[in-house]
Amino acid sequence: MGKIELGSKLQLRDGQAYQCNRTFFINCCDIKIKKNWLEELGFKKCKEEEFELRDLRVDKKCIYVGQVIKSEISPLGNTEKQKTFCCYETEIVASLNSMAKQESEKGTAKEPNCSSLSLETIEERLGDIKQYFSDQSEINLQREEL
Repeated sequence: MGKIELGSKLQLRDGQAYQCNRTFFINCCDIKIKKNWLEELGFKKCKEEEFELRDLRVDKKCIYVGQVIKSEISPLGNTEKQKTFCCYETEIVASLNSMAKQESEKGTAKEPNCSSLSLETIEERLGDIKQYFSDQSEINLQREEL
């Protein structure tokens, strides 16, 4: 199969795993959360990485992997859950990996697999990927493993 020449270029780089925490009182996984209001109310503030994850999710650069219960406080019935995402450099790379990866290839919330699939593997599973782009003249998909 050679190169797909469409315009500028897209490289499939591996993603990075991010986690966010959620309790009964505070949800650091909420994409609408703001940095300062939590501190004003006296709640545990979210980590900087959780705000970075929020921004990446708003930009649609992440795919959800799963969640685990991190701790459970029985008398209050409160649990702390940790959600895991794989985030990529671009929305296109995240979308292609989301559509082409099978659930088992995403890993688990404790051990996420954020590696990117090769373009060859994506095309084997999805067919001709040019159909997924609305403006084909501005994208160049290079077939190279990074």
